[in-house]
Amino acid sequence: MASDKFNSIVHVLAQAARPLSPTGVLSGKTFAAKANIATSRAPVDCASRVLDSYTGPFTSTAVRLLEQAGAVCIGTTNMDEFGMGSASTHSSHGAVVNPQYYPANHVAGGSSGGSAACVAAGLADFALGTDTGGSVRQPAAWCGVVGFKPTYGSISRFGVVAYAQSLDTVGILARSVRTTRDVFGVLDKWDDNDVTALPLSVRGRKAKEGPWVVGVPEQMLLGEVGPEALEALELALVGLKKLGHKIVPVSIPALSRSLSAYYTLATAEAASNLARYDGVRYGENEKGHSFGVEVRRRVLSGTYTLSSESGSHYKHATLVREKLVEELNCVFASAHSFVGVGEKHKDVARNGPDSGSGVDVLLAPTVLGRAPERDVYDQITRNFIEGYAGDVLTVPASLAGLPTVSVPFNGVGIQVMAQHGDDATALSVSEAVETIFAQ
Repeated sequence: MASDKFNSIVHVLAQAARPLSPTGVLSGKTFAAKANIATSRAPVDCASRVLDSYTGPFTSTAVRLLEQAGAVCIGTTNMDEFGMGSASTHSSHGAVVNPQYYPANHVAGGSSGGSAACVAAGLADFALGTDTGGSVRQPAAWCGVVGFKPTYGSISRFGVVAYAQSLDTVGILARSVRTTRDVFGVLDKWDDNDVTALPLSVRGRKAKEGPWVVGVPEQMLLGEVGPEALEALELALVGLKKLGHKIVPVSIPALSRSLSAYYTLATAEAASNLARYDGVRYGENEKGHSFGVEVRRRVLSGTYTLSSESGSHYKHATLVREKLVEELNCVFASAHSFVGVGEKHKDVARNGPDSGSGVDVLLAPTVLGRAPERDVYDQITRNFIEGYAGDVLTVPASLAGLPTVSVPFNGVGIQVMAQHGDDATALSVSEAVETIFAQ
């Protein structure tokens, strides 16, 4: 493995020389796994002092499937502690450096910043990350690689340390959509060890053949979106239109309330999940082995949300989530995996709201702008609410469990969102966008 100047890989696997399956579909490929995804050969420390040097007793289903397909795991990657952060600066191993700007010190994004950086630097062919509210897509955009968050439940979470289990999704980072598709083909398997795994009956939807109807949500064209992101979106839309696809504006009002709902739900689940790290069952019960500031902040927020005084906030957030899914079901032409396609659904999807027809995918910026320098980012996020604001473009797909691909361009990214279960369509449209960007 080449030298890692970017602090992207925190544990190198010494026994990573020989593939388990020399003739597997991923034979010859190398990968790294985020440090919250278990492999029995390396610590799964989640970049936290609380789990310093902790090695799990088993290997996650995702890593096992990849190794069985011939891929070789070279190590585990740096991240924000327990997945809580947007720059991979909240880590017991130190911050990740973005290879796109090296030797200048720009943030890599988070929380899967180590996975994005190691792929961007050519240290691995692809990497696994986890995406709870954008933690695969945002660092992928900032590091110039493809980031894919599949439909919630399509990749097993067995062996993945939970942050917010109703949102956590194992994702893929690679240098091309084709590699991403190949890796997903290996990982898209039902697993009886994962109670959230999608049933076999709703898997395997084929990609919709073009021409596609592409929706652009007006609520995601925020005033804060910078010129680089708008330029990338315009280039993608113009290119798709030239290829014969239809572009339509859509309005999804619940998108505007997604960010606050996400942080209410995610922090509440985090507070519950992290209670297990008490120094008895897991973790170190020693002075200095405690959660970092960002984790403490979110756990405190989540604990308050779960208190009797604040129960209404949690209930309201769940209602916003339900409303978002309902509105998205009306906008998409195809049905949600768990919703039958009745005539009423077809009529609503094809005629509203404000779209003129049901859409096959939604296109929007992944990030507001390019990755900032570390000192600029630190200045901005002194008010931590400003740090959370950057997630406004990525959390809706997480709340709804939608398959979403971030395709990189010029330091930013464009995300392609498809209906629940339409992963193949999201990847096909992303491949078309990737080709447009390469011209």
